Amino acid sequence: GDIAGNTATTYITIGNALPTVSKVAISPTSPVAGDDLTCSYDFADADGDTDASTFAWTINGALDSTTSAVYTGALVNNDVVICEVTPNDGSDSGTPDNTTVTLGNTAPSITAVDITPSSPTVADMLTCTPSGFSDPDGDSDQSSYAWTINGTANATTGNILSSGYAKDDVVNCTVTPSDGSSDGSPLTASTTITNAAPTITSVGLGLISHTVEDPISCNYNGYDDLDGDSDATFYQWFINGVDVTFDPFIGLLSSGYVKGDTVMCKVTPSDGTDDGTPETAETIIDNAIPTVSNVNI
Repeated sequence: GDIAGNTATTYITIGNALPTVSKVAISPTSPVAGDDLTCSYDFADADGDTDASTFAWTINGALDSTTSAVYTGALVNNDVVICEVTPNDGSDSGTPDNTTVTLGNTAPSITAVDITPSSPTVADMLTCTPSGFSDPDGDSDQSSYAWTINGTANATTGNILSSGYAKDDVVNCTVTPSDGSSDGSPLTASTTITNAAPTITSVGLGLISHTVEDPISCNYNGYDDLDGDSDATFYQWFINGVDVTFDPFIGLLSSGYVKGDTVMCKVTPSDGTDDGTPETAETIIDNAIPTVSNVNI
């Protein structure tokens, strides 16, 4: 307070404060296969230094080569992903922080559904076939099938429908892609049951042999129409290969042939809409036995 002595001085150098990170997060928060993952965080540095933080990604416990904030590698259902952020201000690194997400299941998809045959009748078995099944997780195809007939659900759950439909019915097959855990978007195929052509089992000409004196009667057996349509079967007559049909609905020919001619009857089963497979029968005209009359002595 009376006189000043010698001045003494000391100093310290303010060192670099370590940066910190917090609120490390991965987006999307519920990722699935095919998603790119982005790692975000909050950075703090007491010195105001620039953020030079680094990233490390671990997939199922194995360190990945990715060192950026975005992970674009292939991931599948149940993969465990960790993003670790190490704060750095260009000079020093702080304490790392991390977060973890688990990949969820991705629903599969299909590209098309088809019903075969393309123009079925009641005699046909319908097969429903999806195509383009894809599952990003590599899961197996466990797709389900649902059938309707004229809008009414059918009990069949497989890909084959073999009964329950009739002519003109509209049959739909809906396929829902599934991997056993998740269902994708269903697709539907539709078909209309067409007319079934009728059939016959045999054709006969009555007599064992014929002469020019004998009318030839053509008969058929076993007409069958799966749709229950009425019989509109018709006939064609041929003599030595030439069509001599007069009335297609008459199964009788009584003239136009001579000894040695080949006469054929062709019967085509029909329901008035479609014709079935024809059946034929033929005969060769035999020699007619001669006669005498009015013998006098």
